Amino acid sequence: MIVSLAEAKEYLRIDTDYEDTLIEGLLRAAQNLCANVARLDEKVFEISGEVAKMSVLYTIGYLYENRADADMHKLTMTLRSLLFPIRQYDFAGSTKNTETSTDANLTFAMFDSNGNLIDSGFGIASDEEVDAMLKDTGLDGDTNAG
Repeated sequence: MIVSLAEAKEYLRIDTDYEDTLIEGLLRAAQNLCANVARLDEKVFEISGEVAKMSVLYTIGYLYENRADADMHKLTMTLRSLLFPIRQYDFAGSTKNTETSTDANLTFAMFDSNGNLIDSGFGIASDEEVDAMLKDTGLDGDTNAG
């Protein structure tokens, strides 16, 4: 685990051992959620440094304080921002180093592999619009080819 039980309890300002089982469960859930949002496997996530560690601490704090009514969508969107520096832009097998996020309630944004904003807008981008944006920016081919 990237965060120990003692570190989590210090972050949460808990002095007793009464909730150790709960905190350990929240730690596992927080680390899994953060690794998934970062699109990193567990082992790579654990060596990803302070950004990963602080994201897990933030998540366990949020889950602990909001255990009755946690807004997982809000938490996930916050984690995307926190984990941006280490977040992988592609899934296994993808040859494009771009990320496209679409949601009817959000703006969409497309970033290149350096984290620079390529294009954005409000609403949902169709596949054709995404392809056009990629073509306009020169990222429509295999950007990993040397």
